[in-house]
Amino acid sequence: MNNSDPLLSVGDFIFAVTVFPTIVFLLVYSVTAKWWRDPIGRMFVIAQSGIFVVSIVVLLSLVLGQDYPGRDWVRIVGYSLHLVGQVLFVTTYLRERRDPTGRLPKTRMDSK
Repeated sequence: MNNSDPLLSVGDFIFAVTVFPTIVFLLVYSVTAKWWRDPIGRMFVIAQSGIFVVSIVVLLSLVLGQDYPGRDWVRIVGYSLHLVGQVLFVTTYLRERRDPTGRLPKTRMDSK
């Protein structure tokens, strides 16, 4: 099955539009919340920053092509930030769920 140029263009447009709510959340949360005081707040800012940077990497490739100057460094930095953000997401979630005995407490979702 071949890719359809109009369909690819629609997908690229949808992806480009998703960058705006990503940066809006990051900016609003960074300005209105005391995120640096809470591990979950730090997790949100770092992970959302990684998602934003990876989105920019993809947009640059869509607009400038696969061979723009500095692409290798942009990819390494962007993907590394995304990796750190996702690892922080998982570790923060697991750490915050633990009770003092070291067990993961049951949640409402566990009973379903």
